[in-house]
Amino acid sequence: MKILAPVDSINELDGLISAGVDEFYGGFIPYNWFREYGAEGSPNRRNFMSAQIKSENEFSQIIEKIHSHNKLFYLTLNQKLFNADQYPLMDNLMKYIKSVHVDGLIVADLGLSLFLKKGNYNIPVILSTLAQVMNARSAKFYGEMGFKRIVLSRDLSLKETENIVKSNPSIAFETLMLIGKCFNLEGFCTYEHCNPNRVWPCNQEYKISFDKKSNLENEVARQIKVYSQTNRTDACGLCSLIQLKKIGIKSLKIVGRGATLERKIQSVESIKSLLNLIKSKTPVDNELFYVQAREKYEYIFKHGCAKVNCYFPELTI
Repeated sequence: MKILAPVDSINELDGLISAGVDEFYGGFIPYNWFREYGAEGSPNRRNFMSAQIKSENEFSQIIEKIHSHNKLFYLTLNQKLFNADQYPLMDNLMKYIKSVHVDGLIVADLGLSLFLKKGNYNIPVILSTLAQVMNARSAKFYGEMGFKRIVLSRDLSLKETENIVKSNPSIAFETLMLIGKCFNLEGFCTYEHCNPNRVWPCNQEYKISFDKKSNLENEVARQIKVYSQTNRTDACGLCSLIQLKKIGIKSLKIVGRGATLERKIQSVESIKSLLNLIKSKTPVDNELFYVQAREKYEYIFKHGCAKVNCYFPELTI
């Protein structure tokens, strides 16, 4: 399984490559796009500039350096909806990224994928987790649309993940491994991550009351209270690595455009260390592996793990 990590600056590359990154992804807002729509109209669902590669010059330098180490770079264009007025700017962007040899695009909007196909840009396209693939039939549909790689939803269980992967052997599947858990169904959520303090609407504490409380309403209120008291950043799926390898997952994604370099390196090192255990010729004891995975969690987040922040809580011990 490959490790996919975010990069925001060329100054991060040496550390990330040394830590063991196999593939990179990042965001970039071209000048013409920024002039027209600002950071609020970002094409990559990040409205703060620390999550963006700063200039065309740095963008091309990053790709050149990544390629010099025989690694790949994917540009994130995962806004859920682009309108027709934006397509001329998108055409300019496609011509530019082809000139600097971007290896692929991460997209969520079907309209954009059709635009790319019609334009014959011949750039590989990865389906973002924001497309909310929840079952084998939806994965098959996107495969027939031409997607060869799909990022699976955070909401899936290991059993659901296995069913999707085994039912679609011609598609490479990627899953999220570290940083961030959306408490909504992410693909259906319309919240924007644009608060300068990075306190998203789903993290804010709400006071909720019902005229008549049913069991369902009580449970909704309870979960919202739990989520508002939880740091959604500290999310993890490290305990699942043995199972994901057996299932056939090809890539493990670290979320974190705009995060510190220290956090990114710690995340990469932790995954790499656990993957090395799995690759060793000595059979891995599951219980011991879970202990080491939780130790890595504490190394990254400086506190113990909790079921509410687990990608695969069925493994929580």
